[in-house]
Amino acid sequence: MDMNLMLIIVQENDAESLASAFKRSQIQATRIDAKGLVSSRKLNVFLVGTERTDEVLQLVSSNCKERAMEIEAVSYTHLRAHETGRNL
Repeated sequence: MDMNLMLIIVQENDAESLASAFKRSQIQATRIDAKGLVSSRKLNVFLVGTERTDEVLQLVSSNCKERAMEIEAVSYTHLRAHETGRNL
């Protein structure tokens, strides 16, 4: 089997449960704190080097949730600013 490097970005709310799931499954990961540039949300990045990619993806799927968040963004069209709402 080939070794794969996975870069997994999750919201701070899900990071602890995912880290625990990795420990239970004996999957080694490096966890890095980060911050989103658009939404200013706290994020966590996991670096995982593994041959067990399907298992890692299943753990991410079962321990992380998709969340909607509306933010205010300013877009510039022909030198005029327009405020828009975007759902991330």
